[in-house]
Amino acid sequence: MESEVRNALGEKQYILAQQLCDDWLKIAPCAAVAHYLAAWSRDAQGLEAEALPFYESAFALGLTGNDLRGALLGAASTCRSLGEFDRSEDLLRRGSKNSPTAQNFVPFLL
Repeated sequence: MESEVRNALGEKQYILAQQLCDDWLKIAPCAAVAHYLAAWSRDAQGLEAEALPFYESAFALGLTGNDLRGALLGAASTCRSLGEFDRSEDLLRRGSKNSPTAQNFVPFLL
């Protein structure tokens, strides 16, 4: 299921990716990566308010690695779009602290 979702996202088929994630979460509600990809698919459609709870679930379920870095950036951007600037900064600082080699967080903190 994960590869299907990532392929749909890569092809910018965001509605399809969202549907696939929703189906995936019905059978695996504790899959952190499914929550992250569900958030991404919604974010890409401009559905930031819908995306944020999925990011939060992905963090709570222990998302790791590159997916965690992507989710932290995505959630920070989403929070900024929703006017939650302090929360956005907190997420960026968390990303910078948890992944000091991930320089992609630094420009957003300047």
